[in-house]
Amino acid sequence: LRMAGVGLLVLAIGHWVAEEHVATGWSEPLRALVVAGCFAAVAYGEVSAARTEAMPLRRFALSAAAAAAKAICLVPWLAVGIGAVFVTLDNSLQTFGVADGWLNTPIYLSVLYGPLASIYWFLKRDLRRESRLLLPV
Repeated sequence: LRMAGVGLLVLAIGHWVAEEHVATGWSEPLRALVVAGCFAAVAYGEVSAARTEAMPLRRFALSAAAAAAKAICLVPWLAVGIGAVFVTLDNSLQTFGVADGWLNTPIYLSVLYGPLASIYWFLKRDLRRESRLLLPV
């Protein structure tokens, strides 16, 4: 199930991000919303598969909101860190005369979908910790 979820996410990102960031006519917020929905569906599927019964949607939504609140504090620092890595890599490539146009897509994906990935990571981490604390009946 995990691989299917990751595959679904990769297909969704690949479908809505075309070469040189030219969209298929969809706006950026709409594409980000679709990808956020994919992240949520994958997280819900993984969490439900790890449990004996499906997780209630209300409880999942509250956990996702808590994860988003944690990620809001992290996203600016994460963006600066990722940006610094790409700037350093780009400068190194230019120094050695290597083409750096291929960096556009990873930079674009990191900036647009990095915050969603951090919410996904916090959500999964918190739900794993929570499930470890529950005693079997």
